[in-house]
Amino acid sequence: MYIIIVQYEYLLQVYMQRELSKIELKIKIPLQRFVIIGDTPLDIACAKACNIEVIAVATGHYRHHHLTEADLVVESLGEKEKILEFLKF
Repeated sequence: MYIIIVQYEYLLQVYMQRELSKIELKIKIPLQRFVIIGDTPLDIACAKACNIEVIAVATGHYRHHHLTEADLVVESLGEKEKILEFLKF
């Protein structure tokens, strides 16, 4: 499992898909082995556009009810048990 933490809200779906495809080609790891961690609906949309699982963290401007399209929504990264269970560690 590889984790990508998304920090910039302006990350567009096309850019994300193009860059992740380069990673997949270069290191020969399927994108489905990645998990994106973000805190905005755009982060979720980027992950979904690339068919990548996404964990949304409701610590920024967006709250839990804004992030329901994510595969997992947590209030903070302190919810380690929930995150590790999701990641199947």
